[in-house]
Amino acid sequence: MEFAVVRNNYYKMSIKSVKEIGEHKPVNPDPTVPDATDKGYLDVKVKVLPWTVRDNKIDF
Repeated sequence: MEFAVVRNNYYKMSIKSVKEIGEHKPVNPDPTVPDATDKGYLDVKVKVLPWTVRDNKIDF
């Protein structure tokens, strides 16, 4: 799963910039037709943080 978002993981994301305004109304693209453009409108930085195991010893 090289490029997957999986559950039970913590993802910290920040949007670095918005380059242009997107479409003014929603569209339903045909999944069999590739995107007409390679232009991107967001510059996003994603940092996947490792799990931290905390061992808590509790007496009851």
